Amino acid sequence: MISVEKAGSIFMRLTVFLLFLTLLASCAPRVIFVPPPMPADIEKSLLAQLQDSGGNFQSLRGLAKVHISTQDRSIRVNQVVLLERPSNLRTEVMGPFGQTYMILVSNKDRLSVYLPHSGEFYEGKPTSENLGKFIRLPFEVEDLVNLFLYQVPLMNFLHTEVSYTSEGNYRLILYGENQYRQVAVFSSDLRLLSSAYFRGAEKLLSVVYSDFASGSPAFPHKIGFEIPAGQIQSQVTFSEVDVNIPMAHERFDMTAPAGVTIKPLP
Repeated sequence: MISVEKAGSIFMRLTVFLLFLTLLASCAPRVIFVPPPMPADIEKSLLAQLQDSGGNFQSLRGLAKVHISTQDRSIRVNQVVLLERPSNLRTEVMGPFGQTYMILVSNKDRLSVYLPHSGEFYEGKPTSENLGKFIRLPFEVEDLVNLFLYQVPLMNFLHTEVSYTSEGNYRLILYGENQYRQVAVFSSDLRLLSSAYFRGAEKLLSVVYSDFASGSPAFPHKIGFEIPAGQIQSQVTFSEVDVNIPMAHERFDMTAPAGVTIKPLP
């Protein structure tokens, strides 16, 4: 059995040793990123990449796990998603036991939504207001399709600026009129990682891409959205993705089932 005196001695030595390690850690020099010289014509290359970030992807079919947080609620759903440029969208939202909870179909002319569990069918213009009622993201259909297909909106700009982030990525800033600006971040191999839009100090929207597929062109399997003004955050994680496949146009047009009354959307 260890005596009280010996136990106290062991505890004292351990305490001194831990204090010594803490002191070493506090004195350790911080690793500071030292930016290398900016490559020639990098501003032109980044701008070209931003303009055509999603030019390689025209359609998509896949499964998606979607998490949307708003001021008053948090939603997690699984969806089957079909997309085709410029403005074709179909999503089938699955319930917790695999049943279809909602089918939303949109093209450039019409938005149709069917809720099988309640027998409700809605139809109207594919506006951001109508789309936002069902998917909580207030985007125009064409903008949403482009964002999912890795094409961010390009702001009208007067001049640009390039710098490094603290992680060593490239940062391209586009300055527009009335204090508007767009900040795009690229990896060292010029892959677009994010794009954020500001008015003065206020962030209006940010989009973040990650979990890129192997090969080239690489499609991002995770897309994050943030809309601070609406306190909206969303992350979409794709799996079993097929891109650039033919799409039957009838998949993006839906009529009400027999006997179901159509409720008009404004």
